[in-house]
Amino acid sequence: MVQINESVAFQRRVEPEISLAFRRVFSMLLPEEETFLLRSSAQHIYTDGEVIIRQDQPYSGIFVIVGGRVCVELEHADGRPPVKVAELSRGDIFGEMSFIDDEPTSASVSACDEAEILVIDEDVIQSLLIGDPSFGRRFYHSIAATLAARLRDTNPRITGRPFHHS
Repeated sequence: MVQINESVAFQRRVEPEISLAFRRVFSMLLPEEETFLLRSSAQHIYTDGEVIIRQDQPYSGIFVIVGGRVCVELEHADGRPPVKVAELSRGDIFGEMSFIDDEPTSASVSACDEAEILVIDEDVIQSLLIGDPSFGRRFYHSIAATLAARLRDTNPRITGRPFHHS
């Protein structure tokens, strides 16, 4: 993993496409909240195959993909090869389940190719939650919408039936 130096990271973070990717995930946030989270996040570059988070390990942040792809895999305790359950790309997030329920991660995530990731530390989010209780509603609504979309995308793959909106 390469952490980008602060001056380069700041220039990179304010590029319009990074804001658009971020906004796709956190669509309910106010512009000033989005700006604060973007400027407070750490930017990392992961190389192809590099593990970003490992299954069953504690993590306390939310990862936003701003470039490249990551593979989500379930590891087996008996040593069988891992099972790829998802591939995420620009604008997707991961780590949100552990952030919400304070449990170890449910899967491993590694870079499928070079991946540029913003990491929003739990302390940054907590500072906004304490400073403005209404931020929590917008923040958690955004996370819930992301999780619901993932579940809707997963259901047809499991059942073999397409999802129909009512």
